[in-house]
Amino acid sequence: VTGLSRFSYLRVIARSSTLRLAKDSGDVRAIGKELGARYIMEGSLRQAGAKLRLAVQLVDAKTGAHLWAENYERSFSPETIFELQDDLVPRIVSTVADQYGALVHSMGESLRGRSAGEYSPHEAVLRAFGYQERMTPEEHAEVRDILEAAVAVAPDHSDCLAELASIYWHEYAFGYNPRPDPLGRARAAAERAVASAPTSHFAHCAYATGLFFQKDYLAFRAAAERTLALNRMDSSTAAILGNMIAYAGDWEYGLGIAERAMQLNPHHAGWYHYVAFCDAYRRRDYRGALASVLKVNMPAYRWPHVYLAAVSGQLGEQERARVALRELHALVPNFAATARVEFGKWLDPELTEHLLDGLRKAGLEIAGEDGTPTLPATAGKVSGKTRAPEAFWVAVLPFKSSGGIESFADGLGEDITTGLSRFPYLSVVARAAAARLKGRAGDERTLGAELGARYVVEGSIRKQGSAIRVSARLIDTETGAQLWAETYDRDLEVTSIFTVQDDVAARIVATVADSYGVLVNSMASVAAAKDDADLTPAEWQFQYFAYRQQITPANHAALKKRLEAALERDQRRAEIWSCLAQMYVDAYAFGFQADPNDLDRALDAARRGVEFDRTNQFGLVSLAQTYFFRQDLAAFRPAAERAMALNPLNTDALGILGLLIVHTGEFERGGAIVRHAMELNPDHAGWMHFGPIWEHFHKREYERALDHANQVDIPGLFWPYLVVAATCGHLGQDAEAAAAVRDLLALDPEFAAHARSNIASWHFASGLLEPLLDGLRKAGLSIPASDPAPELPPSNAPAPEDRA
Repeated sequence: VTGLSRFSYLRVIARSSTLRLAKDSGDVRAIGKELGARYIMEGSLRQAGAKLRLAVQLVDAKTGAHLWAENYERSFSPETIFELQDDLVPRIVSTVADQYGALVHSMGESLRGRSAGEYSPHEAVLRAFGYQERMTPEEHAEVRDILEAAVAVAPDHSDCLAELASIYWHEYAFGYNPRPDPLGRARAAAERAVASAPTSHFAHCAYATGLFFQKDYLAFRAAAERTLALNRMDSSTAAILGNMIAYAGDWEYGLGIAERAMQLNPHHAGWYHYVAFCDAYRRRDYRGALASVLKVNMPAYRWPHVYLAAVSGQLGEQERARVALRELHALVPNFAATARVEFGKWLDPELTEHLLDGLRKAGLEIAGEDGTPTLPATAGKVSGKTRAPEAFWVAVLPFKSSGGIESFADGLGEDITTGLSRFPYLSVVARAAAARLKGRAGDERTLGAELGARYVVEGSIRKQGSAIRVSARLIDTETGAQLWAETYDRDLEVTSIFTVQDDVAARIVATVADSYGVLVNSMASVAAAKDDADLTPAEWQFQYFAYRQQITPANHAALKKRLEAALERDQRRAEIWSCLAQMYVDAYAFGFQADPNDLDRALDAARRGVEFDRTNQFGLVSLAQTYFFRQDLAAFRPAAERAMALNPLNTDALGILGLLIVHTGEFERGGAIVRHAMELNPDHAGWMHFGPIWEHFHKREYERALDHANQVDIPGLFWPYLVVAATCGHLGQDAEAAAAVRDLLALDPEFAAHARSNIASWHFASGLLEPLLDGLRKAGLSIPASDPAPELPPSNAPAPEDRA
């Protein structure tokens, strides 16, 4: 409560008012109404031996939806309780409340669509935070009008003035909608903000940033330290000031501040990494600089492309540099003429010239010091409104328990709720709303209807001695049908209670909720009957998941056409962009109606998907796959790691990314990721067996590779037949090899002619290309030494002599 109250733009209910509800397990909506609160944070703390587990949720009391949830597990001793509290509280507060926090995002998105004069000053500030997520000229102009109208009504509103000061210095720093004297107007607004609220860190931050751009570094540093002291839980403020402190010359201190900001809020914006890039670049650690800039992932802004071009130029990676310059030119056609001025706004002359040197090596013709700068051109995309409500709700009812394990039952239900809420295509009823039904009699249909949930997860837990049995079920409350059920037996003598809770909750969530889960299958069947114009973003994902069940050229062509038509109606849907990126990748990977520009289209669509929703795992998976097939492994790896970290219970994401990691040559690590995904969801897709297939093939364990190949079961694709033919060829099983070749040629009579390019599109980095071709030749397939008309490598792939 104390941490949240340090954010002046939040209205926090006093702790004394909430303490009386500590034992109340009532409906979160009723509690919110009683307190007058739109948003409620709740959680639980459990101890098992020397371990503590804190589960925290943020709930919208109006809709009952989970907005955010996280589990924190720490070692515990009574002597370290204060240190533990000091570690956890800032992480929770920052992730929820800073300018990129889940709470602020929800507040800001709900306020879109009004005219400038229709916002109160407080609402104007919250609406302005939406601009921080989509910094485009269009958003900038709209928010500036909103803030100026609000300040005209309330001239002493400190937060409004502080945000307006930031909008003004963006005119100078980014060239958005410039008017005369932007830094003078920014400083005047910031000074008024500080005068109106001398203890507001938000106001002092606005004042400090204005001083930075005026190059008054001595005054800037004092203002920055004052800001940081006023609120050490605001990671967004710490990040911008950490960057600026480093650029002003104190690199080590500034880097430390920025790194802590990233630790506080793991959902931070990509620009937090700029300072790490600049530090590595100035030290000529170009590989480290490249790793940092690849984490930025903000394709709609100039600086990631500028930095990527400069470091690629220094590394001599000309093709990557060319692609970065092409992206930069599309955003800012005359950047070469203004580069020195733009760098000079932020950086010292030495680093500026160093970066210009990298851009020259990348192929950009930079104007000399006597060149006449012009106002930078800008480009932006129309910002979108918040996505529509999802079609169905799912609730986790309290698990029934006996044998003194009530705490375990509560914890299991809480972890399942948290796990389900990490799938953005699901709408999950808040834990508190479901918890009030504990001990209530009634069937699932009645209880589900009371919660407004179409689907409910419920179950029971029994204990006898050290043995524990968890039974779980998924019920469709509309039809009363039991869609899924499973029983898990564990021994508490062998495994700790938290380990059992983690294991069982993860298996339940993965089996129910991932794209091959029974819950998604049920939702998809309902969505299939709707017109395309009525589909929600989540239901478009269900269309893609359904296509994945039957990957054929005809299904691919039909869905791609529908997705392209959907984007013609509304280009602001992150999920639809990400689905379309997957379709373009599939066109390349499987040869479906292949077009030479498929991978370029895939990259553009994937980047748009991530731009509109940077926390959507599905979008990052699409982006990672695109990088892989473009043979850009340096960009693939951070995108894949970020995607897997966002939701470690999504076995579909783990499976595909683990498989691609195998294809990069990391057989053991990638194979372990795929096997873990298969263990979590026993109803996994057959293609996941390709992970262990390639791992065993690499070790020449052809019998074990063949065992997995026989479990793939994707009759419409050539890969299962190819693997069987190649492994049987190596094993000398001539009859089986010949049969597999016949099946392969029945799908593609000309397969032998282009076998090399088909296999190389996936195995360009694994080292398995020649062993696979050799196995196919032993199976009786006549494969030439090279394809008759080899395709050019992807636009950003190294030339063949470079790969050699």
